[in-house]
Amino acid sequence: MWRDELRAWVLVQQSSSLVDLFQQINNEGHPALWYFCLYGLNRLTTHPLAMQLFHGAIATSIIYVIHRYSPFTLLQRWLLTFSYFFFYEYAIVSRGYSLGVLCLLGFCSLFSTPQRSGKPRNTPLLAGSLALLANTTAYGLLLSLSLALVMLWGWWQQREQNSPLRQLRHGLGALVILGGGWAIASFQVTRAMVAEAGRSLEQTTVTVAAAPPVQVLPEADSVESAKRLIYSLTQIWKAYVPIPLLWQQHFWNTNFIANSPRLDISDSLPLDLMLSALLSLVMALLAVKALWRSRLAVLIYCFGTTTLLLFSYRFAWWTSLRHHGHLFVFLIACFWLLPSLVPTQRLAAMATVLKRSYFLTTLLVIQVFAGIYLYASDLALPFSAGKATAAYLQAEQLDRGAIAGYGQHQASSVSIYLNRPFYYPEIDKLGFSWDTETPRESDEDNLVANLQAWATQSDQDVILVWNSPFEKQIPGYTITALDSFKSVLIRDESFYLYRLSPQ
Repeated sequence: MWRDELRAWVLVQQSSSLVDLFQQINNEGHPALWYFCLYGLNRLTTHPLAMQLFHGAIATSIIYVIHRYSPFTLLQRWLLTFSYFFFYEYAIVSRGYSLGVLCLLGFCSLFSTPQRSGKPRNTPLLAGSLALLANTTAYGLLLSLSLALVMLWGWWQQREQNSPLRQLRHGLGALVILGGGWAIASFQVTRAMVAEAGRSLEQTTVTVAAAPPVQVLPEADSVESAKRLIYSLTQIWKAYVPIPLLWQQHFWNTNFIANSPRLDISDSLPLDLMLSALLSLVMALLAVKALWRSRLAVLIYCFGTTTLLLFSYRFAWWTSLRHHGHLFVFLIACFWLLPSLVPTQRLAAMATVLKRSYFLTTLLVIQVFAGIYLYASDLALPFSAGKATAAYLQAEQLDRGAIAGYGQHQASSVSIYLNRPFYYPEIDKLGFSWDTETPRESDEDNLVANLQAWATQSDQDVILVWNSPFEKQIPGYTITALDSFKSVLIRDESFYLYRLSPQ
């Protein structure tokens, strides 16, 4: 496991109560459902393997729901089973996204199954699944807004199957459940944004006070907005066709066409981004064409996809493939719901439409290639060197003394596997995971000074766990290289170990 997975585990481990946990995740940016689930697990065992087993159970449940309740053909179900997001990203990497996928597909199952059986839909139960979806991630919150339109349409369509009183009771119950779920999720997401905005404002205030005011031209702001828009638009291509750079070792989160780093306003727009943005538009048009038998399905697809892209454009345009994957999962949900958004007499025709959807089947074949390739690569190489580094320190009995780690985000995975805090010189603090409240020290001389002062106080040998080669000299100390762990899928979770000894 890598730092993002382990961070969630250590946050619940350090929480004395659910109220304390709610405070601990103040800056996480996602709602609390995943953390609350881990909190219950952590009260049974402190070993992070429990999180992996729990996540594996969720991933298996997703596949069960697909095979048991989806309207797809047998071939499409098996392709979905081994597709990139269902087989790797939301199955192997233990994050809260898989919980959202389960809630989303659970909603699709609850909505579509009654139509085939002739029974009325349970609107409060549908609202409950959307409320849970909203409390998994920020993306789950946005998708629940789109699917609420489907639930509202279904509630109105079955008005003749229920008595007016029952229909009203179900409608009000769904409104209360969904409104409560949205309110809780929105509070968690927005408080993280407010905290981040406060930190940015504080840093900006300090910068403005120390430097003369800089005039920002309107043209520059427009260029940056256009670049952000194009960068956000490329996410459709990345999510639908997640083929990585196969010729690189560190290929996770890459795309063989759209692989430019974060944009800078002074840079020209890379050709690969413009091409992938154009391909994204083509993919979206092909999806609309495939869903065209139901205008409501097209409306839901366009609304949900646009909402996700606008969120990315405004708040998170630099995000990774695990975030973009919600675009693909939502596309699958739209195809799943397609037969349920037409009159009952057209159900047989919709089955034929899904069977002959060459667009969907082709996408799934591409996804299977990416899924199997990433899974096989994960078997061949460790995802992160955190676990191996911690095992080495334990085997050599180097984990009992003072340990310093750099950078704090990366080295935290070793700290959590060892179940002991590290000293992080860039924030001049002890801790397990990274600290979002304390400003990070970027000057290398100050980092060395912090490390030297702390080592002097420790009055013993210090083990350094660095995520890059340590090339500085510390007066009064001898630095001895111990070992390195570099053969990993994530480049910045390689580790270099040193012994810092007083002369």
